Amino acid sequence: KFSHSGRVKTGKLNRKQYILMPALNSVKERGKRVVCLSNLRQLGLANIMYAQLYNGRFVPMEGDDEVLASGGYDVTMPDGETFRPLYPSWCLNQAFIKLLDQTGSENVGYHLGSSSAVYIGLPQKFRCLSYPSKKASVAAAANAGAVIQQASYGYNVTDWHRAVEDYGDGSDAAEEMAETIWDKGVQADRIKRPAGKLMFIDAVNPDVTYVWDQGNYVNHWDEHGEFFGWNDAAVYSTYPGEHGPEPMYRHSEGANIAFCDGHAEYRKKNEMFYFLDGNKPNLAATNVNIARNDSLWRYFR
Repeated sequence: KFSHSGRVKTGKLNRKQYILMPALNSVKERGKRVVCLSNLRQLGLANIMYAQLYNGRFVPMEGDDEVLASGGYDVTMPDGETFRPLYPSWCLNQAFIKLLDQTGSENVGYHLGSSSAVYIGLPQKFRCLSYPSKKASVAAAANAGAVIQQASYGYNVTDWHRAVEDYGDGSDAAEEMAETIWDKGVQADRIKRPAGKLMFIDAVNPDVTYVWDQGNYVNHWDEHGEFFGWNDAAVYSTYPGEHGPEPMYRHSEGANIAFCDGHAEYRKKNEMFYFLDGNKPNLAATNVNIARNDSLWRYFR
């Protein structure tokens, strides 16, 4: 603080300042949450516009060979270098990003390393302010050769994971759902009750799911997004920047959501993950297979 002479006084925070600090931090976080909600609303609206332009389908999770051959995922760096990402996710789909960022001034994926496997998708201004993307963790993972895909928002692929879980990987049902969600993009007119179906949400991975124990905020949640929660600890120690496909409740123990009808809203974690029998999530995940309210996550149910 300053004296009347303008010189800085040193010393400990007084009691009033201690009281004000949590309130100021809360206001700051609410501001970040509002910006994040706006980002997600724009993501949802851009996806609706994408479907209007591309045969009624939302942007695919990655895109099939036809989309890749068109150069739709090629990333151009500020120095003019162009490369094809190893995993061409929706957040690097140039047609989608142009709809999202209509100024055309930031239509570039952010390249983090010398490998096409290491990148952050989306223009900088469309990333959640509460997602720190710790540079040390990302750099360590890049040096270890890990594939880093971080967009700060995840695209809902639950129906594909559910088909794999119910019928097995490689089954006709799983292959059909993989084509629908990953390769071609979900048909907008097939979605049941779009106003209640999650499209994008706060996350770390570009894809997000509600299958298995994902979404469990007891053992799959950390507000900074650095808890691995997908593979084992040995893998995490090697690739400290990676993260599994679970939602991140980073805004005051809740998350922002973009819905399939174009609106966005904030919800607390216990409004998104709960069991139909009333049980609460537990650390041991012993009730992972108990029926959950997954209507929010299933496009076609």
